Amino acid sequence: MTRMMAFVLARMLALLGVLALAKSAGGLGPYWISILIVLGEVALGFVWGRAESQIAMCKPKFPDTRRLWLRMVCLGLVESLAAVEVVGKYAPVLIIWRIVTAYIPFALTEIATFKKACKI
Repeated sequence: MTRMMAFVLARMLALLGVLALAKSAGGLGPYWISILIVLGEVALGFVWGRAESQIAMCKPKFPDTRRLWLRMVCLGLVESLAAVEVVGKYAPVLIIWRIVTAYIPFALTEIATFKKACKI
């Protein structure tokens, strides 16, 4: 399995986790659910950052973390296009919510973990 396919699979599992959390924890309200999603994305970002550093073995000597950010942006665009198709007029709100609760926490944690593991 390629790294990109593994990344897409991990993000799909994270999205399924969000849907399951929204379904099972609906009584908590939107703010608590959002906080739980952020915590889950931070944990997933940490695990994925560690995995990236192990897979890449921190080579070349100074790896560029921009590719990690670019991969997250590309996947976010694809998910946003799918959201427009699925939820229609509520898509902008959903996209902004996903950026704040998922993409930013995941990407920042992944990059910080990767940099620390590779001592960049």
